[in-house]
Amino acid sequence: MVRAGATADIPSFLIESLVWNLPDRIFNNNPTWTTRISEALHVIHDSYKTQDKWFETNGIKYLFRPTQKWDEAQADKFALAALKYLELI
Repeated sequence: MVRAGATADIPSFLIESLVWNLPDRIFNNNPTWTTRISEALHVIHDSYKTQDKWFETNGIKYLFRPTQKWDEAQADKFALAALKYLELI
């Protein structure tokens, strides 16, 4: 996506942590990877205003705090760009 110019570079740890925060139902209740990815990206995008309560993959540190190298807007922008790039919206 970065090489294609669809999004700016984003830390892989941020993506990993975003996925870690998703509800299990996304992975358990969807029959295909396309629907799982689509729903995952929609939840990340739609949760823009509540991501301040999300955690890093360690389950201890908040994912979004002023000391981080990223913020909620960057995560939201990435999710929206991925949805467009994958033609899921």
